[in-house]
Amino acid sequence: MEGQYFYFVGWLSWVIVTFFFSDRKRRFQLSCIVLLVLSTSTIYASFLGFSWNGAFLILVVATFVYLVGTLKKRLLTHYFSISTVSLAYVCFSIFEIFDPVWVIFPRHWMLGFILLYICLIVFKKKNERYVYLLAGIIQGEIITIVLFRKIFSYSVIGDYFFWDIVAVSIAGLSLWLFFEQLTIYLDTFIQKHVKEKQG
Repeated sequence: MEGQYFYFVGWLSWVIVTFFFSDRKRRFQLSCIVLLVLSTSTIYASFLGFSWNGAFLILVVATFVYLVGTLKKRLLTHYFSISTVSLAYVCFSIFEIFDPVWVIFPRHWMLGFILLYICLIVFKKKNERYVYLLAGIIQGEIITIVLFRKIFSYSVIGDYFFWDIVAVSIAGLSLWLFFEQLTIYLDTFIQKHVKEKQG
């Protein structure tokens, strides 16, 4: 069933953001965005010859706002980095249609981990990885559907396959950052314990 990862990760994200984030302003903003995305995921609007998912449009606006706040310098470098993520999205979608034999695992898992891997290599700052990853996936989805409309007459932007990829990518990135913080904490704890024994 498409969309199950999206709803599971979406509600789990809302619970974590609402009850465990310490920054009050950021917590309110993110919890509102997650709730809006979840509540508008079944709404579609047709314009410019495409059927746009309501949650997709909200994600575009939210990502753009956060992107403006983070892109203070090296604009060209960041744009090419984001385009690398979107190019991976487009290439996977095209290869999946024309040569589906190599898709041996569920496609949203494969594409999600490919995008996560690229994100971890290309983007170094932890806080900006989410925004850049989402910007790349959004750009990739738009380019893919523009191509699919010309070839297959498919014009739905932001379907459940897209949301499952977003969910898998964001969940994977969150787990990676959690383990990074955990290793830093354990390293500090062990170093402190060793110094206490030596002293």
